[in-house]
Amino acid sequence: MSFFRHGFSFAGKAPRQWLAVSALLLAGCGVAGTVWGQQAGQGVANQSPAAANPMYWLQRWHNAVTRHPYMGTVTVTQERGRSRSARVWHGVRDGQQPIDRIDMLLPDGNSRTLLHRGRDMVMLREEKDGQRHRAGREIPWGGGPFTMAEQMDHALLRQSVRYYRVVPLGQQRVASYQTDAIGFMPTDKLRASYRFWTEQQTGLLLKWQMLEMDAADAQAWDKAKVLREITFSDVQVPAPVDYAMLQGMLNERLAGQGKKQGRPVPPHRLSETSLQAQGWAWRQPLPGYVVKQCYWRKLDGMSRGAPRPHSAEAAQRSQRADVTGTAAQQLLHCLVTDGLSRFSVFIGPKIQSAQMGVQMPPSPAHGIRPPHPPREGGMRMARRQYADSHSITAVGAVPQLALQQAVDALYRP
Repeated sequence: MSFFRHGFSFAGKAPRQWLAVSALLLAGCGVAGTVWGQQAGQGVANQSPAAANPMYWLQRWHNAVTRHPYMGTVTVTQERGRSRSARVWHGVRDGQQPIDRIDMLLPDGNSRTLLHRGRDMVMLREEKDGQRHRAGREIPWGGGPFTMAEQMDHALLRQSVRYYRVVPLGQQRVASYQTDAIGFMPTDKLRASYRFWTEQQTGLLLKWQMLEMDAADAQAWDKAKVLREITFSDVQVPAPVDYAMLQGMLNERLAGQGKKQGRPVPPHRLSETSLQAQGWAWRQPLPGYVVKQCYWRKLDGMSRGAPRPHSAEAAQRSQRADVTGTAAQQLLHCLVTDGLSRFSVFIGPKIQSAQMGVQMPPSPAHGIRPPHPPREGGMRMARRQYADSHSITAVGAVPQLALQQAVDALYRP
């Protein structure tokens, strides 16, 4: 399956679609600001004037996931009908970040558990020869909406989401709960469309879809093509989720402790930087989009089949090596977002798509890459060579126009 592989700092074959699940669970979790008062069960999409503002919904989802513990079954579905389900537990505690546990069964019969708190991440994999784990900090980027919203300044986020307008779509039942259905329609051709279902009593986001649609069509919502969907098939809220137990499991693995750790697998070490620090600038930024973070990523070991350390000492040596490579061996990876839609920009020597962590057709030797048909989940790519030495590539589930404008606008002053 093709997912946002470039949004996760761990190497290997981790099921990155489950970062999309975690994004749903933590929707808008870091959005700060005034809490809009709303009485439960009113059908706010149709009754509250404030609900016409996208920030209203970001705040409502934020409030819900920081206040309500829950458990349930989540299904991720791609546009071609491929789907995976997982069991989730969401724990909350006053004054602390929520913690999610996501259990999934893989097609090969092995099981995996993802523990997630903010940017702390632990992946546990049960295999026939024992348990392996991977622990560290992820790039603040997942497969669902709002993973960047929580990282953005509140005033900046307000400016970004004004490029969407809220469309009320009535009330529907999801997982036996009554929800307000709304759409986020972009006001330009540089971002995706979304549809959301919000539980009326708690404000929990129970379902979301990324869409491809014609905004000029009066029946656009009925004709929209679903590129990706995440939904609860069943959910209990509030639920008896033991926050202390989840916290203990996560902290134990992050500290390198625990009885059943198995072989350690280190994450890629990422060195944070900026476009400006590396001598790059935009001729004209994309409206509403900002460069949230940039990292140096070492090319060695990013491609599939790279050898993995078989001891704690080897893992430590690998981690040290990851941050000592030369610029010629590294790839500059920048995250660009408007708080909802987002894409990655890669700048570096000529590389293969697998080294970026994405599955795309090979690029031409030079020049601007012609648009190609969208991949599964709406993934697209634009690429051009710069001064015969650098390849600039933009990848993401956004319109081709946004990606092409991004690669065209980057230059060295």
